[in-house]
Amino acid sequence: MELTHLSASELAAGVTAQKFSAVDVIEAHLARIEAVNPSVNAVVAVLPEAARAAAAALDARIAAGEPVGPLAGVPFTVKANIDVAGQATTWGVPALADAVVPLDAPVVERMRAADAIPIGRTNLPDMALRLAKLLASGKATADIVETLGNVAISLVLSVTGGFAIGALIHGFPRLRAAIDPFLASYYALPFFAFYPLFIVLFGLGRGAIVAIGFLFGVVAMIIATLNGFDRIPRVLLRTAAVHHMSPAATALLIKPPSAVPYLFTGIKLAIAYCFIGVIAAEFIMASSGLGYAISYAFNNFDNGTMYALMLFVIVLVTIVNALFYSYERRLLRRWGR
Repeated sequence: MELTHLSASELAAGVTAQKFSAVDVIEAHLARIEAVNPSVNAVVAVLPEAARAAAAALDARIAAGEPVGPLAGVPFTVKANIDVAGQATTWGVPALADAVVPLDAPVVERMRAADAIPIGRTNLPDMALRLAKLLASGKATADIVETLGNVAISLVLSVTGGFAIGALIHGFPRLRAAIDPFLASYYALPFFAFYPLFIVLFGLGRGAIVAIGFLFGVVAMIIATLNGFDRIPRVLLRTAAVHHMSPAATALLIKPPSAVPYLFTGIKLAIAYCFIGVIAAEFIMASSGLGYAISYAFNNFDNGTMYALMLFVIVLVTIVNALFYSYERRLLRRWGR
């Protein structure tokens, strides 16, 4: 019987029934790692002593008739970005080789509680270094430009459309009362279920992707606009009435400046949502763009490229939002807020 070919449930059942020991399971998997790992470099740190000790202790508990967990004797490996007590969490960075942690991550703790046995740490690409090489090579440039273009169009439509729709809804209390429950539950909708509809309407291309990005971002801007208009000081509205300002003049000169902090919040949320919507759509509905590139890397087990591109998206969105936040702070200081 090849123990390395059995499923987790088969291993746990065999160990619990004493058809074979936990030590046998661990030794078989350690031998397999030793035979295969030099050619694939999947396991960067093997934990033979700790694994053998845990297996022997588990066999003793089973022999004594003690109850054991549902994963009794099942070996598992842990990625280098997840904490294992007494081991270094390197995140794939050699400089962190001495970053030994004292406690298990919750997922490792739960696996141990189920009597599974950690036998090694698996590889993780150095995301920052891989990203730098990827950007320098120019291989991702076309995908980055494609995605940023889609996000930019979605964002402009979301911000302008969301502000206009929010202002319109705010002016009609009955309409708002009818729409409020929909706005409150909007982001619980399964957008991905509408992908086939967008493909029918816009085809496989930029139109459908921009539409999905717009739908992700627009409601955040609508809600921010409503919140901002709700909190306009009444004294400003009374002052506008005293000066016989028209509704249009009040809408242009009083409401937007007073609602600026909330509008900026809406813009920052729309940025994040537009990125999410566009990249998620590119996973399925595009043949280029960052979403497509990440999906392609995932499907081809190119973890280094996949994580590098994900890091690029996270850093880019963080920088853009930080710039908006900085501009917002300066603007508010200028207005004495």
